[in-house]
Amino acid sequence: MANELAASIGAAVKRLRGQRGMSATDLARRAGVSKATLSQLESGTGNPTVSTLDSLAVTLGVPLGDLIERNDVGQDTYVPARDFPDDAPHHHLIHRIPLPGGPEVWVFALPPHTTFSGVPHSAGTVESFFVLSGEVLVRTSAQNHKLSVGDYVSFDGQQPHSYQTEQQAASMLVLLSSAR
Repeated sequence: MANELAASIGAAVKRLRGQRGMSATDLARRAGVSKATLSQLESGTGNPTVSTLDSLAVTLGVPLGDLIERNDVGQDTYVPARDFPDDAPHHHLIHRIPLPGGPEVWVFALPPHTTFSGVPHSAGTVESFFVLSGEVLVRTSAQNHKLSVGDYVSFDGQQPHSYQTEQQAASMLVLLSSAR
C-alpha cells in the first residue's frame, strides 16, 4: 500500500507540474524543497513529510488532498484508529471527498506545551476546526481563539495559522475545504 501511495503521489505531482508548464527545478525552488527530494517524490521512491507535500500543493495551487487522493467513489471508507506517541504532535488525513476541491478530514493530536505551525493553504481554502479533547489556542493573523472540548472555529486557511496547547494534550478534527 505504501508503494502504491508513493507512486500515486509522485504521478499526481508530476502531472500537476506538467499542466502548469513548470520545470522540476522551478517547482522545487518555488516550494522550497530540494530538486533531489522532488525527483524522488515524482519517481515514487520518496518519503516526503506532510509539510513538504503541503508546500508543493500550495505552490501548485491545489489542496493537499489532490496529491494524495485515491479514487474510492462508491465504496465504503473505513479508517481504523491509530495509536500515536504521546510526546510528539501528529496529524492524519482520514478522508478526502474525491471531487474537485473536495473537503479533507484530518485528525490532529498535540501533546502539552506544543505549538504546531500550519502552512498557509491555497487561496479559497477554509479551515474548520473542532476540538475533540483538551484545550487549544488557535492563532491566525486576524485573531486568537482559545477553544475547549466541543468548540468550533473556521478561518481563511491562506493566512498564517498555528495551534498551541498549554498544560494538557488536545485532539482536534480539522476540515479543509476549497472553493476552487
